[in-house]
Amino acid sequence: MVKKLLGGLLFAESALILIGSVANGSFARDRGSAAATFGYFLGILLPIIVNVFAGIFLMIFDSVSKKTYIEGFKARKKQCSGIVLFIVIYAVFMFFTGLGIGVSGTDHYFLTFIVATLPYFIPVVIFAMMLGIYATPYWACRKKLKFDDVMLNEFLSVNETFYTYSDDNSLLASNKIFFFPKIFCAIPFDQIASTKFKNIGVEQDVIFNLTNGKKIEIVAGKKQYDSIVSILAAYAQASHF
Repeated sequence: MVKKLLGGLLFAESALILIGSVANGSFARDRGSAAATFGYFLGILLPIIVNVFAGIFLMIFDSVSKKTYIEGFKARKKQCSGIVLFIVIYAVFMFFTGLGIGVSGTDHYFLTFIVATLPYFIPVVIFAMMLGIYATPYWACRKKLKFDDVMLNEFLSVNETFYTYSDDNSLLASNKIFFFPKIFCAIPFDQIASTKFKNIGVEQDVIFNLTNGKKIEIVAGKKQYDSIVSILAAYAQASHF
């Protein structure tokens, strides 16, 4: 729901930019040459287009949860690339906006910079948060555990039985693996050496130390961590016998 609201915010921002540009005559104003007029027109239109695509991206982001676990796992790869792409695009907008303000020689550069770049700074913050919550742990699971199609079919098959261990279904487990469907991160029990809970006030993280010496950090609460510890203890006991 939050991502849909943020997507709606970007749509509203695009509408305000368009309405403001039309109202003050920016689109029809002669800039002295065709190239200058086109450049100014593109400078207004491009952020609007990017905001629309970013808004759509946010509003449909969670739709991958309706796919099978394997299909969703693969689709999340493209979504993570999209998160990075939007961060880069909005950062570029901020850079050139700041550069333009500097060239104009305004007397109140800092205040003008904050006001002018705020429409780009907000999306940067949004997508940077999504980078940490969704993309970083997803990439860690793929790379550090070397997830390939064989592993996906073994651990996330439709024939595999999963049980939920959280009220919002953000933590699932089978008899082989932990699966976090909101971030599409899957961690086999036999590749976990130890776990650690880290509370830094703003967020709570669970750290999985892997048997290959690497680690995966996931945003999760204390209740989820307690469930993880209990499941691992039960798995260890079953494996021992």
